[in-house]
Order: sequence, then C-alpha cells, then structure tokens
Amino acid sequence: MLYTDGVVETKNAAQEEFGTGRFRNFLEIQANLVAEPLITASLAEVSRWSGRGEAAVREDDITVVAMGFARGN
Repeated sequence: MLYTDGVVETKNAAQEEFGTGRFRNFLEIQANLVAEPLITASLAEVSRWSGRGEAAVREDDITVVAMGFARGN
C-alpha cells in the first residue's frame, strides 16, 4: 500500500494527527482484506477518526494505492 501524507496527517477535533503508528495498527488488523476493500476501509477509518464525513473538505489531499498479488501454482 502506498499513501500520501494526507492520510497520516489528518487531524481530529482535538487536533491530534491520525499518525503512522495508528495507520499501521489499522492495516495490521485489516490484513485479510484485498486491495479495493482495504482502500475503502482505510478511507472510512480516516474519515471516522477526523469526525468528518467522507465528502468533507480536507486539509490535505489523500491518495491511497494498494496492489494485490496472486500466488502462482
């Protein structure tokens, strides 16, 4: 997964950043998800953390890219 700083620098009402550690913990819990649901869940978690809806104006841009790999036989 690749992401821009807008993900980890998103702030909540207390002006606390989401942070790299919190995002890493979230991703570890979601380890069973494939790329598209992982992106959706990540953006939803950042929105939940910030206390703003997903359509809200952001302080910074957010880009998330995830890739999945299939195991060969």
